[in-house]
Amino acid sequence: MRTKFTTLYGHKIPHFEYDSKKLSRLKHFISDSQPQIMVMTIQSFTADDRIINQEGRDDAFLGLSYIKALGKCQPVIIMDEPQEGMDTDNAVSRFAEFNQLCKIRYSATHKMLKNLLYRLTPYDAYQQGLVKKIEVLSVAEKNDEATLKIEIAQIQTAAKQQPKVKLNLWRKKAEGFEWKESAWLKTGDNLADKSGNVSYHDYTIERIYKGLRDPRFHVAFTNGIELTEQERTADFEGLFRQQISWMLDSHYKKKTELAAQGIKCLSLIFIDKVDSYVRDNGVIKRLFSEEYPHH
Repeated sequence: MRTKFTTLYGHKIPHFEYDSKKLSRLKHFISDSQPQIMVMTIQSFTADDRIINQEGRDDAFLGLSYIKALGKCQPVIIMDEPQEGMDTDNAVSRFAEFNQLCKIRYSATHKMLKNLLYRLTPYDAYQQGLVKKIEVLSVAEKNDEATLKIEIAQIQTAAKQQPKVKLNLWRKKAEGFEWKESAWLKTGDNLADKSGNVSYHDYTIERIYKGLRDPRFHVAFTNGIELTEQERTADFEGLFRQQISWMLDSHYKKKTELAAQGIKCLSLIFIDKVDSYVRDNGVIKRLFSEEYPHH
């Protein structure tokens, strides 16, 4: 925006980030007769102990707290993503002290609409050529009836009786396999016997229980595998590896094609949960590190 503002106002607009340790910049912002841009976080002025709110400071501006001195300027406030904590009662009362000329609220996901001036829909943005083209590559399991995919469907508990469980698994039918709920199963039942699917021959229920600190039920098998309610076993690592590998291949192909046009290529991976990447042993972080050197 530097060139645009320079054209509008005839000089470069100074801009800086508010820092309570550099109040000389704030004082200059208040006293300068030319436009300036100051960037602040909501946390920098919403608490009583913040320097900008303190009364009676030795370095006060015109004997006022800095937020009240700012109010004398009647600034234009531009709020980025106001739904992120800027519409609370406390934040609203703090904003009022700025005595702003106006507030401009920018967001694609407003929780609270106030005097809507303009809305740019994704469709409009695409039609106007304002957004980049996006291509989506999906990886899905095909013919996965041979995989050892299992999930807890239902749990039955009764006083003085051992709990029972119904599992979703691949069951053998005359015409092939069907992903279907089992009958009620108990400790000692073998999944191959109950489903007719020999792939489950190593799965015999050892225990059905609820942990002391975990409200979810667990099903432990004699082979050491354990299911948790609302979770599913499957070859997710294999799927993630395929996604990462294909993404890398596609990325470098696109990068080569688009570089001549001055277009920067970005590739995104939608992950199942943050822990899959941020943990030191996160599965997606590990797989990316293993696949990247090969591309």
